[in-house]
Amino acid sequence: MYSLMPATEVGRRSSTTYTLSVALPIPLCYAKCMAQLVTRVDDSLLADVDALVSEGVAATRSDAVRLGLEALVERHRREQTAQAIVEAYRRQPQDDEELAGLDEATRALIKEEPW
Repeated sequence: MYSLMPATEVGRRSSTTYTLSVALPIPLCYAKCMAQLVTRVDDSLLADVDALVSEGVAATRSDAVRLGLEALVERHRREQTAQAIVEAYRRQPQDDEELAGLDEATRALIKEEPW
């Protein structure tokens, strides 16, 4: 198990400060090392999140929030990439030589499919 030692025993002067004498377990590391976000949600959204948890989509409410934030960040990154591609084509559009033969090549690819 984990034992607490007064800080004076590990080189500190204040006897009111305690420190763990062994490495922190993973949950304590998360609490110590990871940022915590606090937000308020309405009852309807909370019920939806709880439904996701009960259906096994997310392990906990926190997991559901984390998954949602990850999806939001990923969607934003993809939108930024798409916008950069569009802007690049606007700055330098494809010319007729680059576009020549694309329709025929597409037809050939579709014809090869075993549908």
